[in-house]
Amino acid sequence: MVSMIPAQFREIRRKLGMSQSQLGGLLGIDTRTVRRYERGETGIPAVAQNLLLVIWQIPGARNMLALKSSIDAAIRAGRPGRAASSSR
Repeated sequence: MVSMIPAQFREIRRKLGMSQSQLGGLLGIDTRTVRRYERGETGIPAVAQNLLLVIWQIPGARNMLALKSSIDAAIRAGRPGRAASSSR
């Protein structure tokens, strides 16, 4: 299991050139939660650590997560778009 300290979490996000808001969107968490992780106010769950490492180490993972986040948001908003047409 990965054990990441807040400074490492913040450093990887910065190296990716992402804002706290952008990372939060990809991870499916609020910007305030990312801020708390980076300040050490809240423990960083293993799933968040692992997703950050996947985004960092696997080319294309960031784009796949962004697409999934967009699809999920459209479904929540009642605009299934491609998701509905692909299930027909």
